[in-house]
Parts: sequence; structure tokens; C-alpha cells
Amino acid sequence: MDRFEALRIFRAVAEHQSFTRAAEALYLQRSTLSTQIKALEQRLQVQLLYRTTRRVSLTPEGQQFYQHCLQVLEALDTAEHLFQREHQGVRGRLRVDMTLSLAERVVIPELPAFLAAYPELQVELSTADRHLDLIQAGIDCAIRAGQGHESGLASQLLGTMPLINCVSPAYIDRYGLPENPQALQAHYLVNYVQAFGAAPEAFEYWDGERYCEVKMPHLITVDSVGAYKKACVAGLGICQIPLMGVRTELQTGQLIEVLAAYQAQPMPLRWVFPYAQTLPQRVQVFMDWFAPLLRKHQA
Repeated sequence: MDRFEALRIFRAVAEHQSFTRAAEALYLQRSTLSTQIKALEQRLQVQLLYRTTRRVSLTPEGQQFYQHCLQVLEALDTAEHLFQREHQGVRGRLRVDMTLSLAERVVIPELPAFLAAYPELQVELSTADRHLDLIQAGIDCAIRAGQGHESGLASQLLGTMPLINCVSPAYIDRYGLPENPQALQAHYLVNYVQAFGAAPEAFEYWDGERYCEVKMPHLITVDSVGAYKKACVAGLGICQIPLMGVRTELQTGQLIEVLAAYQAQPMPLRWVFPYAQTLPQRVQVFMDWFAPLLRKHQA
């Protein structure tokens, strides 16, 4: 078995985190994969994988090697299909991570047309609220909302999402309508955190010169975007949420915009992907397709 095949086996084991699942995906014997990985580690003189009875994971050296492995295999795949038509060269598995709201409202309804244009591409769509380890999960690219830099990952600004202040009619019936930021001390904010125990959120607004924050009490803390919106609809507090995610609720009257003159800073939307000298073609075509699609939904 040649070195390139050994790299493909290593990539499969790393991404599936299992010799058995990788063997099934490659239609090879599990013993073949184990032998090839051992030979690869001996040749490199380094341990690439942690092995337990339940799972397989990358060592720090394995993570570093995995990145180089992706570049080598992508370059080989590009070379092998260099003279094929453009769409024929886009093939394989594309694994993307994004919020459930983006997936449901923007991507999935338009995905049939994208896959019709690239029939040899298979899309795997992750919608976990928590930030996945892209390398460990074998994610090709992710769409992240908010600021921040993740170690070992490249980042590229995609755009921004305007935020809107919302409450439900039930909330207004019980607590009244806030008319200015000074009145917010008598109101509640739905508290969103990525991890329980984190510092509570504050209400943010532009005062004409700078962005300010108002610390507010909260009745509930949630760690998912879906629960955040549902808590607001249930009357548990004010939320500051992307307009694109609540258009339906605003149209049906489940949510009402408040404090329209006091908007939070638009939320940055970023592409995030493992460092590489060049993006795989399958990732680039998805990024090129998604960017104008997002602008259309924001209009």
C-alpha cells in the first residue's frame, strides 16, 4: 500500500475517531487500517493517535500531521482532476458547521440547487450550538457569530447581522413596555451563555457616540439559540437577537420590537476553517455560493 493510501487511512481514522467506522467507510479490513497506522507511526517515529477501547483521538503531533495530511491529499486530488470540467472536479465530503437558524432558514431550502450543480459532492451539516473542535470533528469550515479567535484556525469576515430588541406580548402584559435604557433595571433579560457559570450578559445599545451596557436581572439562562428565542416568546425577558432569525415571529405577532432607537452592535459573522495554504475546492465553491445567499436573506 503506497504512502498516499496510508495518508487517506490516517485521515479517515482521525475524522471517524474509530478504526471500525473508518474501515467501513473505506471498505477495508480493520486490521489493514491498524497495520497501516502502526507503520506510519514507525516511519514518522511519533505517536499520532491515542487509542482506547471506546475511541480514538489525535495526539498533539497527530493534529499537526493531520493538517499537513489534508493539504497533501487535497493537492493530489486537485492534480488528479486538473483537466476535468470545473464541476466534475468538486467531489467528496463537505462537512460544515453553523447555527441551526442559518441552516434552517438560509442553507437547507437552497441546498438542492447547490447539490444539483455539484452532483459528486456530499454535504454533512452540523448545527451544534457549542463550538466544535473543527480539527477533531473533521469539519471543513464553520460559520461563527461574534468576535473571537480560535487557536489553530483561520478566520475570514463574512458579514454582519443586525440585532433587534424583542419581547413578547405576554411580557408586556406583565412587566410593561420599556421606553428607554434607564427603565431596563425594572425589566428582565433572557440570559444567553455558551457555558453555564459564565458572566451574565448585559443589554447593549448605541447612545449616539459609543456602545453602552446596562446590567439587567434575568429569570432564565439558556445555552442554545433555539431556547433563547423560545424563552423570549414565552415572556421570560427581552432578547437581542439577529433580525433574520425572528422575522416569522415578528410577522405573526409572537414577538414585538422594542427600543428600536437603541440597537446593539451588529454581530460579526465569520468563516472559520483549519489553517491551510489553499482552501479545498469543495470549501471554496460552498463559500462562494453561501455569501450572496446570505445577503439575499438579510435584504
